[in-house]
Amino acid sequence: MPAKNIVVLVAGLLIIALTAGGVGYYQENQRLSSPGIRCRTIHGQVAVEVLLPEILPGYESVPLEVTQEELDMLPKDTSFGRRRYTAPDGLVFDLSVVLMGGDISSIHRPQSCIPAQGWTILDEDTDTLRIDGDNGYELPFNRLKNAKTVVINEQPVKAEGYFLFWFTADGKVTASRESRLLSTAWRMLTSGEVERWGYVSLNVVFPAGAADMVYPRAEEFLKTAVPQFQLPPTDRPPRP
Repeated sequence: MPAKNIVVLVAGLLIIALTAGGVGYYQENQRLSSPGIRCRTIHGQVAVEVLLPEILPGYESVPLEVTQEELDMLPKDTSFGRRRYTAPDGLVFDLSVVLMGGDISSIHRPQSCIPAQGWTILDEDTDTLRIDGDNGYELPFNRLKNAKTVVINEQPVKAEGYFLFWFTADGKVTASRESRLLSTAWRMLTSGEVERWGYVSLNVVFPAGAADMVYPRAEEFLKTAVPQFQLPPTDRPPRP
């Protein structure tokens, strides 16, 4: 079994053991850490309003609805933020945040969801992006390059897309699922507190062959948008 799978298995079993071993205690005494995302509380609910920027220079934005399938599938205390940003030339960026409550199953693997939507994952790797500012830091993220044939005016057209994603919690940001699960297990073990992770993603679709032009624009979009909704991590290494 690959080392990454072993880490996920061990962390998952530890989380299950911690919760199952004291179900009553955790239900009555569960404490959630602060999220790493800017939010507004909703009276009487664990779920919160995720505050994605309504205004970004050079883009028009509209909110996107969460699908009924997602609402039915994910835990009821899951919070969502979702907006579509359109540039004057028609390029569209869909920005999404899925914020867990007390149940880690709010966060799912896009490697399973993307093929289910008819896309083929062509390549998968990681990258980093410098987020500037007084509390600047390196943002790590996963990058999936996808392809799909769509029909436009009754003609098949090849489309490609980038799906960029990472995870953020109170003072932390990571592209690693393994690190997220280990951090969750360790926090529960040492303090009894549940880290409230957010799963942040950016999706952009474009004509096949345009990746080299679109990817730099996705990076610039993130450099502008991320500081407006994501809190800077406190565990970042010093800048060289």
